[in-house]
Amino acid sequence: MHKSISTTALAVALLALPAVALADSASVTQTGAFVSITGGTSHFDIDRDPAATRSKDDGDTTGFTVLGGYRWVVARPFLFGVEGGYVNLGNPGWRGQYVGPSVQYDVRQKTKVDGLLIGVNGKWDLPYDLTVTARVGVAHLRARNDITEVGGFLVSPPSTLTMHDQTHTNRVYAGVGFGYDFDENLGLTLSYDRYSFKAESALDPGRTANVGLLGLTLEYRFW
Repeated sequence: MHKSISTTALAVALLALPAVALADSASVTQTGAFVSITGGTSHFDIDRDPAATRSKDDGDTTGFTVLGGYRWVVARPFLFGVEGGYVNLGNPGWRGQYVGPSVQYDVRQKTKVDGLLIGVNGKWDLPYDLTVTARVGVAHLRARNDITEVGGFLVSPPSTLTMHDQTHTNRVYAGVGFGYDFDENLGLTLSYDRYSFKAESALDPGRTANVGLLGLTLEYRFW
C-alpha cells in the first residue's frame, strides 16, 4: 500500500516538473500583440523550360518577412494567435540557350516574388525558455518576370528583346520554428517557412514553383 502511494506521488512529481520549470521561467508568454521580422535564405525550386540548353539556375537568394498579430493563452503552455504581414522572397535568376540549325538565342530571366500574408499561429512555451512555433495561412503572391533575349539568325547581327510580365497567386503557406525567449517580450527563433506560386511567363508556362525561406525570426511582444 505504502509502495503504491509512493509510486503515485513520484509519478505526479515527475509530471509536475515541466509545469514548475515553466512557472519559474522568466519568459512565459502572455496574451497580447506581437511584431516580428524574419531574414534569411530563400531557395527556389522552379521547373524551368527543358528545351533550353546550357541552362544555369541561381535559385538561392535572400528573403524577409514582416508580421504583426495577436496571441492568446489557450491552455498553458500553449498559445494561439492570428497574424498578417508582408513577405519578400527575393529575386532568383536563370539563364539558358536556345539553339537551332540557323538561329541561337541567349536568355536571362529574373523573377521577383513578394506578397501579403494572413494566417494563424501557435506557440508552445517549453522549460528553460525554449519555444516551438508553427504557422499556417494564405499568401497572396506576386511574381514579376524580367526576360532579356539576345540572338537571332546566325548570319545576321544579334538583336535584343526584353519582356516583362507578372502573375498573382493565392496559395497556402506553412512554417515551423524552434527558439529561445530572452524575457516575456523578446524572443529569437530559427524558422523555416514554405511557399508556392504559379511561375507563369513566356519561359515558364503554368509551372508551379516552391520556395523555402530558412532564417532567424526576432519577435517582440506587447502585454
